[in-house]
Amino acid sequence: MQAEKLVCIGIDDSGVEAVFNTDKFVQKTEINARPNEHGSYDPEQVRLGLMTKLGIG
Repeated sequence: MQAEKLVCIGIDDSGVEAVFNTDKFVQKTEINARPNEHGSYDPEQVRLGLMTKLGIG
């Protein structure tokens, strides 16, 4: 699964608030999400997994 048009707002390494988007910032991270019997992922499960991985969930 690939997210498109994802905008992340947070604090950069210098402690300054920054906006990161997929046009300028690429990072791969794994989350715990399993496909259903049709091979697709539950968007809510993916969102919660991403929020947990980012420490905001």
